[in-house]
Amino acid sequence: MEFTSNRVRYSFSIGSSQDISAFVERACELISEVTGGLTVLGGTGIWREDGNGQPPYTAAMDSEQATVLTFVVSPQEDPGIEEFKDLIRLAQTETKADISWVNAEIEPVSCDHFRADMPAVGQRETASHSGDGHVSGDGELTIRE
Repeated sequence: MEFTSNRVRYSFSIGSSQDISAFVERACELISEVTGGLTVLGGTGIWREDGNGQPPYTAAMDSEQATVLTFVVSPQEDPGIEEFKDLIRLAQTETKADISWVNAEIEPVSCDHFRADMPAVGQRETASHSGDGHVSGDGELTIRE
C-alpha cells in the first residue's frame, strides 16, 4: 500500500456540559486558516474523578459531551502544538465557552487524498446478495448469477 504523504495529525478533545457550538465554529475558522480544513467529531468524554492521579483509578466515573477537532499538517508546514493551543484559547476567550481542560494528541500518520467519484483503477472482486460481482477497470459492475 502506497501513501501520498507523511503528515502530523492533531486531535483536540474538548469537553463541556454546555452548548459550545459558537466556540467550535470559531475554532474551526481559526484552525482552518492554518491547516486548510479539519474534521469535527462528536461523542462522550468519560473519566474517573481520580484519573489525573496514579493507577489504580477507583473514584466515581463522570462524563460529558465531547467534541474532537482533528486535522493533519505536513511536517514542513507544522507550526507546532503551541500555535494550535493558542488558537483554541483564543476561540474560548472570544466565545466565552464553558471549557477548561482540553486533551491534545499528536501522532505521525501516512495520508492519501483521492476522488471517490472516479472510476476504479484495476479490477476489484465483490460479493452481492444474488451472486458474485466484478468491477472492471472502467468502473462497470457486473453481477454473475
